Amino acid sequence: MSQKQAKANKCNAQHSTGPQSATGKQRSSKNALKHGLNVPFEAVSDPRFDRLFGYLLADGYSPDQAQQLAAAILNHRRVMEALPTHYQMPKEVFGRAEIAMIREVEGDAELGFVKLTKRDRQTIASFLRRFNRVNQRLGSEVEQRVKRLAPLARYQQKTVSQLAKLIGKK
Repeated sequence: MSQKQAKANKCNAQHSTGPQSATGKQRSSKNALKHGLNVPFEAVSDPRFDRLFGYLLADGYSPDQAQQLAAAILNHRRVMEALPTHYQMPKEVFGRAEIAMIREVEGDAELGFVKLTKRDRQTIASFLRRFNRVNQRLGSEVEQRVKRLAPLARYQQKTVSQLAKLIGKK
């Protein structure tokens, strides 16, 4: 990288300050906790490690290679076990409870139990427009699934690459 490019990168980094609002900061603080795969994996503490380590030693791997490969296999299993959980997560919908409440109030108004003022109707209409905008941005169930699974696919690719490299060392 040239000095000019490094200087430009440094200058641009000053403009990127991260989230400004309290909700944005709170949401970004949870980024690493969405799937738990950023947490360092301690394969030695896994009960399957010793058995796998023994199998790899019997297959002719050195103790160091067997230890690395057993850890890589268990790490790969961890990633693969996270996929179904994230795939089956329900669609995120903004304002689900509020919509149910609005429908109930509108039903009561139709039956004459409550009287909605013009301002009430404007507030409801404003909320429904916001509800539709936000949920359009969230996307369909398939779009949300793809967004959730994409980071996991990168972890999966990383573990497969690591396994291939270690298996090729034998």
